[in-house]
Amino acid sequence: MGSKSVTTEIEKREEEIKQFYHRIETVEKALRLRELTPDQRTEFEKELDLLKTVLKNNEEQLKSLQKENYKTGFIAMALIFICFLVYGLQVMFWNKSSH
Repeated sequence: MGSKSVTTEIEKREEEIKQFYHRIETVEKALRLRELTPDQRTEFEKELDLLKTVLKNNEEQLKSLQKENYKTGFIAMALIFICFLVYGLQVMFWNKSSH
């Protein structure tokens, strides 16, 4: 998975998580403030449980994607460092041999 697609997936997960939190807040408010029949209350409670489960899964996937993104960034930085190190050593030894 490329860095661009990981970043896109992270943004997508963050947006989904935000929507789940909003819906959970709405359902909890309905359970607290509205007069509901027992069937309505049961349906809202089932939806709330489902939302929390899906939210937990999305948050775990987001953490995994963020780790993957961190690893990719770390590897890129390590490669850049190695390139500069090799270049520095080459310049240092090349200058020594030309004197």
